[in-house]
Amino acid sequence: RQQAQRITFRSESVELVGFCQKLIDGQFAYQADGRRVQFTSDRAELVVPADPTLLNYALKNLISNGLKYSAASKQNVELH
Repeated sequence: RQQAQRITFRSESVELVGFCQKLIDGQFAYQADGRRVQFTSDRAELVVPADPTLLNYALKNLISNGLKYSAASKQNVELH
């Protein structure tokens, strides 16, 4: 909670499709248990106002939780 008080939101234009793909390719594509995180988008590009640092934290948390809480199913995790 103390850390949340020190976070400064810095909005900039973020190309979301590429941002998500880069994050997954760099950190989540292949898991030790053989599962994969797969990203699909019906858009080639989507520019949104966001703080890339906070967006990175949020997406990592969501993907990590998806992997953690679906481990027993042995299914791939999909992000759309």
